[in-house]
Amino acid sequence: MPLEWQQTLWDDDGQPTRDPSKGEPLWKWKDERPLKDLVSKIWDEPECRTVQSGTTWPEDEDWDEERNEPFPPCFPDMVWKPTAIKVDNVHLYGHNRESVALVEVLPKISEREAGLLYDLLLRILVYDPERRPTAQEVLSHP
Repeated sequence: MPLEWQQTLWDDDGQPTRDPSKGEPLWKWKDERPLKDLVSKIWDEPECRTVQSGTTWPEDEDWDEERNEPFPPCFPDMVWKPTAIKVDNVHLYGHNRESVALVEVLPKISEREAGLLYDLLLRILVYDPERRPTAQEVLSHP
């Protein structure tokens, strides 16, 4: 009897395994918000890398300081690092109940960009491979 995807174990590299000492079951995404909501809340890089919100956020003494350092100079045009952003002069270090209000003040991607990303994701995340866009179509999407 073949294994179902729910029974398959996955190792640290994302590869399937039957060895329970090297793998864990796939966990189910429990967020019920629509994809459009999730896309519209994607953070955009703040221009000044500092955000003033008027609230306080206690430092976590056990937090790894290196996570708050920006990526090396060769990366800035490609990707930014949210944990290197300061909110109320404290580095952003995670998402928990206390940080929800602070995370809300971070700039979000524009409505236009969110709409385009949502459209692209809807086209890509289609079960039938025949109906999915080609790599060229994905690359030429606005």
